[in-house]
Amino acid sequence: MSSSQVSPIDLLVEAIQNRINIPDLPESAARGALLWVLQNNPPPEDGYSVSPWLLRVLRKGTTEMHRRLGIEEENASSVMGMDTMVAESEPFKLAHACISGMLTELHEDHALILKLLELSNASPTQVAVRLTTTPNSVRVRARQARHALYEALMASSRSRSQSM
Repeated sequence: MSSSQVSPIDLLVEAIQNRINIPDLPESAARGALLWVLQNNPPPEDGYSVSPWLLRVLRKGTTEMHRRLGIEEENASSVMGMDTMVAESEPFKLAHACISGMLTELHEDHALILKLLELSNASPTQVAVRLTTTPNSVRVRARQARHALYEALMASSRSRSQSM
């Protein structure tokens, strides 16, 4: 990743800071809340989509930041709606930007599966046909790819926290 690109972790931290809406909120505080949430919320074993999981991480990171600051969340439905209102495309754009930014950190097989299932919105059956494999194989590969993405996000988050 070039230095001009924003890392996926930085995108999530910035989103948490924007949702908290406190101008002097230290980046390290939002980063710490995000790391805590990531550690305690690995991606689900089943299902194909990573975006809803990333949106839950963002929502929980925001909630954790509110808790750490000791402030009441203004409107619980606005925070909760982040991963339940599919009609809004902005949160999904953020999730897709995070996934896209992490693809270079993953093994090419994992990156391909995430790119096809997540970013191209191909169905598991379409992916199976394209890769000349079975849908069950796609399920296994998708689980492995989600885990690899999670590990890469954790490593990136830890290294960014330590360098601050």
